Amino acid sequence: MTLHIDARRRAMLAEMGVRVWLPMPKEAEPAALAVPAAREKAAHDAALQPMQPMQPMQPMQPMQPDHAVAVPAREAASPAPVVSAPPHQVTRPEPPVAPPPAPLRVQADPPASLPPAASHSAADASNVPVLAGLPWPALQQAASSCTACALHSGRQHTVWDASAANEPDGLPRWLFVLDPPGQAENTSGQPLQGDAGRLLANMAAAVRLQPAQILRSHATRCAPAGRAATLPEVAQCAAFLRHEIALLRPQVIVAMGRNAAWSLLQRTEPLGQLRGQLHRIAVPAGEAALQPVLADIPVIVSYPLDYLLRNAPAKARAWEDLCLAALHAASAPTIRA
Repeated sequence: MTLHIDARRRAMLAEMGVRVWLPMPKEAEPAALAVPAAREKAAHDAALQPMQPMQPMQPMQPMQPDHAVAVPAREAASPAPVVSAPPHQVTRPEPPVAPPPAPLRVQADPPASLPPAASHSAADASNVPVLAGLPWPALQQAASSCTACALHSGRQHTVWDASAANEPDGLPRWLFVLDPPGQAENTSGQPLQGDAGRLLANMAAAVRLQPAQILRSHATRCAPAGRAATLPEVAQCAAFLRHEIALLRPQVIVAMGRNAAWSLLQRTEPLGQLRGQLHRIAVPAGEAALQPVLADIPVIVSYPLDYLLRNAPAKARAWEDLCLAALHAASAPTIRA
């Protein structure tokens, strides 16, 4: 049997390592396969040659627009070539884009801090005495007859500092404003009795204050009976405190406690945020006559005395507050009546 193997198959067998010993005569090779065989041989030889480095790519010619394409020769010979205009592009209006929906807002819970004074006017304002221009004895008498809040029902005495009238010559005085008084103060009518009074005396002596330089007052004139004072009750007595300060004219005020700070500043932040900075007394519009007297008195906020008695480490921070008060007292102008 005779095997007829063309050039293409011969090349494939050669790549696989098969040697063919029966070559086909050249004259028997069909003429139609001569050209493909030559191409296959050329491709095979080219594959054995080492790879030539790639030539850099020529930059692409810019594309001509459709209407600028050259007309073929047979069309150019026509007497009236028709050049078609570019198709008319119809611009369709884009549909309007709806704005994104507004984010849902959730009403946050009210802060847990003390609310402002404006929301605590539930007490009977008709029972609040007129305090403008009252001297010291008349101010005390007005407090003794005040029935603006429920604290008057358990009142034995209104609480005032008896040493307030004894002003030492040439010595600046500090006013310590404390939280509402307790039962001991209600009985005696004097501020800051017991261990709290002894602690304040030791603190004042540490900053070299003489006993005559210490003034004491409370956020309310009356003591709550076995409970804490409410914010409306503190708000009613704040006017007595401001008129008392206008009469005493201290060099500096130390507010010791949250109710004490609120009655002076009308601020609702915790004590930790009010400490370490200088404050001024908040004077309402109805008491504008007190503004020239109260505007320059510095106020420093510190911890209440009963808290310091229970937490000895807090006394170091209270000492920092006293040092800050001493610094502002030295630079504050002396106010005289």
